Amino acid sequence: MLRDVEMRDGSAGSCGKSKEIVEAQRTYYMEGKTRALSARIDALNRLEQSILTYEQELYQALRSDLGKSRAESYMCEVGLVLSELSYMIRHTPSYAKEKTVLTPLAQFASRSYKKPSPYGVVLVMSPWNYPFLLTIDPLADRCDCSRKYSCTETKCLLSSHQPGD
Repeated sequence: MLRDVEMRDGSAGSCGKSKEIVEAQRTYYMEGKTRALSARIDALNRLEQSILTYEQELYQALRSDLGKSRAESYMCEVGLVLSELSYMIRHTPSYAKEKTVLTPLAQFASRSYKKPSPYGVVLVMSPWNYPFLLTIDPLADRCDCSRKYSCTETKCLLSSHQPGD
């Protein structure tokens, strides 16, 4: 449940905008546009393209915020995310396939299978030490599962690839 919070500096923070974002995400998810395999792969490709487009800005932000060098930023954050994205793009079709399971004897005339299906909206929260990696890496996994997602702190980077925006 989202509610108003008090920030460390004493100012009042509001989750009003967060509530609106989550409701918009749920509405978009319920329309079913993210369930198609092609939509999931397209979202992953657009996320990868956004990262590649803003790669230099990411390095600069990680340098100014955390003092990370370009090499460290690539090895510990950006490179790992790009690697995960390429893996997910390649393997999403196999993750989305129905998996045949054994049919109980009592239902011998039927066919049993597990079909991966999305759960809905996911909130991704990340710590301060690896902010890009631990925000975007789970996001890539959620795109694969066709869940709708929201990352308010990285909204400017991700707005160019999010479905429904």
